[in-house]
Amino acid sequence: MKVTIEAENVIARTADRLLEAYNTTYNQNKTLESFDPYELNTKYPITPSVASKVWVDYTAIKTVDGLRGTIQALNDLGNLGQVSVKASGDTQTVERIEKWLRFMKLPYDKFEPVVIGSGDRVALPHNTTVVIDADPRVGSLGVPLLLRKQPWNQTAESSNITLINTLSDTVPLVRRLSWGFGR
Repeated sequence: MKVTIEAENVIARTADRLLEAYNTTYNQNKTLESFDPYELNTKYPITPSVASKVWVDYTAIKTVDGLRGTIQALNDLGNLGQVSVKASGDTQTVERIEKWLRFMKLPYDKFEPVVIGSGDRVALPHNTTVVIDADPRVGSLGVPLLLRKQPWNQTAESSNITLINTLSDTVPLVRRLSWGFGR
C-alpha cells in the first residue's frame, strides 16, 4: 500500500503564507474563506514563481498539526505501508519543500515532486493507493482521497472523498483501506 501525502497544506502550514503574499502583492484583503490556493492559475493573478516565495524562508514554516503530532501520524502511516510525500510546483518550489522536510526531520519513505509549469494540472505519483491532500480536484484521479479540511474545500463531494481534520485522523481510515489492499 502506498500513501501519498501532500506536503503543502496537509503537512506544512502554507495557505496562510500564500494568502499573505497575495494580499501584499496585490493590495487585497482576502481571507482564507475566500481564497483557494489551488485556483492560483485560473482565478487569482499570482504566478507559480510568486507562490514559490512562500518557501524562501522554509525554516519559519510550521507543521499543520504540530511537530509531534505530525511525526507520530507519519510513523503510524509508515507502519501501514509506504509513505510518499508529494510536492507540487515549479522546480525551485519543490526543491525548497524537500529542504523543509529534511529540516523538520519528518519520517517518510519517498519524496516525489510533481513539477508543473503554468498550467492548472493535478497529478499523483505512480502507484498511489490512497492520497491525503487538501485539493478536492485530486478526487477526480480515481483513488481514495482523504481530504484535509480547509476553508476552501468544505463543500467537496464525491464517493471517494472523506473529509479529515488532522493527519492523525487518517491512520484508522488508512488501516481500514489497507485490509483491502494488503501492505
